[in-house]
Amino acid sequence: MNERERKGGLSTPSRKGKQRNNRTQSFNGLMTTAPELHQRVKGRERMERQYYLNQLAYNLEMNKSRRMESLSLAATAEAGIRVTSLEVPRHVARGDTVQLRCLWDLNSFNLYSVKWYRDDREFFRFIPSEDTKMALSLPGVTVNEKDSDGELVVLQDVDLNTGGRFKCEVISDFPEFYTADKSAEMIVVELPEEKPTIHGTQHEYHIGDTARLTCVSARSRPPAELTWEINSEKVPPQYLVPMPGIKYQSGLEQTRLGLEFEVTRKHFVNSEMTLRCSAKISSIYFKTQQHSIDGQLTYNVPVMESRDISAFSAGCVTVSQSPSMLTLTLLTLSLMVAPVLMAGRVDLVVR
Repeated sequence: MNERERKGGLSTPSRKGKQRNNRTQSFNGLMTTAPELHQRVKGRERMERQYYLNQLAYNLEMNKSRRMESLSLAATAEAGIRVTSLEVPRHVARGDTVQLRCLWDLNSFNLYSVKWYRDDREFFRFIPSEDTKMALSLPGVTVNEKDSDGELVVLQDVDLNTGGRFKCEVISDFPEFYTADKSAEMIVVELPEEKPTIHGTQHEYHIGDTARLTCVSARSRPPAELTWEINSEKVPPQYLVPMPGIKYQSGLEQTRLGLEFEVTRKHFVNSEMTLRCSAKISSIYFKTQQHSIDGQLTYNVPVMESRDISAFSAGCVTVSQSPSMLTLTLLTLSLMVAPVLMAGRVDLVVR
């Protein structure tokens, strides 16, 4: 015991005592946290059990819904409820007013309601028993309620977002509520007024030249289908050069199609070759652009081609393919002509 301990009568715990106290506190801490860990484990088990129960309930409900739907369809078929006709135009122009028509046969049942959908989202309903018709908000779909009823629905000022799969659903009255439906696709198109354009044309082609052209459609939606013709005959597939189209932020597209071939005599009819590109969108748009090449046939002849004269007799010239013979013949010809020219010059001087 040191001096300070003797005076104050105090004693400090030894190092071993401190370690013993620390172990005791740690043990007590473990004892206090064990119940919490136990509660957490039990809580997690409860959550997992509840999750599996929810999944089981969901699967059972889905199976029940499918069975009810199957029974409903079977009952509908047995009852003879059906949509007999659905008139939805395949292609319509942007800004047009469109009529959708639905006809049905409820057999002996009364009609409860008619509902119209675009891509499975309802936009119009008609309930004759309540004399109620209602247009629901849907982007791109504007219903003219005044001119619409269950059988006829009028869409006005259609735009590029209006297109989709349209469905007519009829429901019989209480208590059966049998249901029947039919659907059809409608595409809204933006038709161009311009013709397609042809790039890379020339006014003259030599036999042996390679013609390279590109046809580009005007902007439209859906994109136009392009075809090439030479002298009103469809070109062989090997002449065509596929090219990627061009898409714009407005939703419109341009189509491109290349044409490449070696020019031969067969491509000219009466010294003329006509190249035509046609753009088509279903049965509602068809326009063509053509380029004609007129005049005499021209040939690609090598610039350094030589023709030798192998004989010269009585003004008759025959042609051979030997350059050396050409040289000898020209030399002989010059020697034959030179004396004649000299004689004519002397005679002129004498006179």
